[in-house]
Amino acid sequence: MATEWENKNNLNLEEKLHEFALSIDISDNQHTSAVYKRDLIRKIGSKTIKKAIKRANQI
Repeated sequence: MATEWENKNNLNLEEKLHEFALSIDISDNQHTSAVYKRDLIRKIGSKTIKKAIKRANQI
């Protein structure tokens, strides 16, 4: 799954990831809750995007 946002310097990444996590149809299962999965999306998504931006700026 992917989403596209405008490329703005003032983009609130945490807010966008929160909206994205809430928009996905996620359910609980015997291993993890939907809340935990959404939290992972927000945390790992933020780290991944920030790392990609940092690498892109090094080029």
